[in-house]
Amino acid sequence: MVQIKDKALILPTKQLKVIQESWFVNTHESMLKRATSGRGRHDIDFNRDSYIIEFCGWRGAGKTTAMTVMAIMANWQYNSRLIANYPIEYILQFNDGHRRHVKAESLDFQKLLTFDDEYRNSLILIDEAPDVVSAMLAMSIKNRLVNIFVRQLRKNGNSLFLGAQQHELIDKSLRWQVDVIANCEDASRKYGNNHMRRGACILLSLFDNSGMWTGKHWQEISNYRGKDNCAASLKVTPSILWGDDNIESVYDTFYQQDILESLRKATLRLDAYEVTDHRADPADSQYILKAAGVIQELMGRENSDCWSKDFFAAAGPLTNKEKDALTKRLHACDVRRGQSGNGKHYYSFENFNIDRFMAGVNGSN
Repeated sequence: MVQIKDKALILPTKQLKVIQESWFVNTHESMLKRATSGRGRHDIDFNRDSYIIEFCGWRGAGKTTAMTVMAIMANWQYNSRLIANYPIEYILQFNDGHRRHVKAESLDFQKLLTFDDEYRNSLILIDEAPDVVSAMLAMSIKNRLVNIFVRQLRKNGNSLFLGAQQHELIDKSLRWQVDVIANCEDASRKYGNNHMRRGACILLSLFDNSGMWTGKHWQEISNYRGKDNCAASLKVTPSILWGDDNIESVYDTFYQQDILESLRKATLRLDAYEVTDHRADPADSQYILKAAGVIQELMGRENSDCWSKDFFAAAGPLTNKEKDALTKRLHACDVRRGQSGNGKHYYSFENFNIDRFMAGVNGSN
């Protein structure tokens, strides 16, 4: 087992962000008024319909931020079960005093692609969707399976949020299924708003892409009096998601997606689907066992937090490929990643699943 002697490795435990129900009530009323005023349409109601909403925009436009705000509002309003390919966690404080610990479940693509019965009555969030279902892989088995899952959304009671820099980058069949396109802009980038903090206000232009919301595709809506043909314009103020030196952010804006996700394959074998990662199996490397020794020692302490840089140094030396594989393995086993006020990242192993981490590793038994 690797011995850790550096006391600087340990960090004070940060608390989860607490969001008051009053914020949800006020925000929901404001958005609802803006989205429906004078339009004569019904609300977007997840209890009645399954929706696919796509958040688009350039880098730093606030796509993931807007998607997260909408997701936590759905959790408050409909008690939606959240499943996401990036971490979301906070405490919802209701007006009557009781609390709900909300933590998005990690999206398991094998369950999604094999139509697992567990994935029902959920709100599924896929950030950087083109890396998962790219327009350049339209005929791949994987894209076809994702599209079959999407076509079954209504029958399984699911809704889907997608994040993409451009609508055209995702698979054409999936584009056709999208109900609402939410174009995102960071208000601080607009002319005259350079005094604003980055991310303090996200501007959303909502376009009805399927006709399920307004009854008409956005291209059918008349362009009159110089107005564009978006169905509604909203302002999202996401500061409620932010943390500080003592409080965790609701989500990590610097969380890195698996850059090789789009290269993973789904192989069709008779009546069964097999999802296979064709990268080198990290279980063949001894560094996993070495990292496990570091984790076990941290989990045995009263405070299991450590600087990310120090953790990898204790588990190393690592190649870039090994570090990438180890990072993905950590997140799949419920490590919590946080950021201090000076921008340094750390890991918390308080709720870490060490058994899952060791599954299939040579010499682990």
